[in-house]
Amino acid sequence: MIRFLMRAFGYMLLAGAFVTVVIDGTRTVAAGNLILTSVRQTLDRLAPSVMALAQPAVEGVHAALWDPVAITAMKAPLALALVLVSVLFLGLGGERRPVVGYEPRR
Repeated sequence: MIRFLMRAFGYMLLAGAFVTVVIDGTRTVAAGNLILTSVRQTLDRLAPSVMALAQPAVEGVHAALWDPVAITAMKAPLALALVLVSVLFLGLGGERRPVVGYEPRR
């Protein structure tokens, strides 16, 4: 059941990445130059208070994680971030590899 939910969530994220690519492509054609939606722009639109809560939480783990790591991750294109997370979920929810040398239970 958990594997099914992980795969379903991974495919939904992959569909979201495709939608983001289509929207960014439409904006790029309309503007005449490359326009990419970043993760931070999306978080600011959907949940403005998340950034105010995320900084103290990340700095609580380690102070150096916020400035070079989290800020750089927030500048990444949203489609790329969604694809990476969806690949992670699809990999975790994939089928088990058979163990070599053991007879499966019947």
